[in-house]
Amino acid sequence: GDPQLVAITTRDRKTGETKKVETPAMFVFIGAVPYTDFLGDLVERTPGGFILTGEELMQDGKRPKGWKLKRDPYLSETSVPGVFAVGDVQEGASRRVATAVGSGSMAVGFVHQYLRTV
Repeated sequence: GDPQLVAITTRDRKTGETKKVETPAMFVFIGAVPYTDFLGDLVERTPGGFILTGEELMQDGKRPKGWKLKRDPYLSETSVPGVFAVGDVQEGASRRVATAVGSGSMAVGFVHQYLRTV
């Protein structure tokens, strides 16, 4: 449209069928799949691939297996002390840009806390 969106055309990838949908606006959602397979077993993840951090790591009040520090994991810390995860890859994240930015900012503070202890 001119000067704004008035319609989109979609195509079914399996059948090739196209369909025109009238709409004055569009929101692009590219998905919520965490691409964390490259981590292997380095950090604890859910079966869906989301990284467990902070309280999500605590099971029945116990710290993660192999956790050697005398403190609980920081909010965005993974099952490996000093390794942090923020944003959409975190289990329980709200999947919003503002949340990811805020989580990243907080993680910087936790990184500094961690570095003071090593």
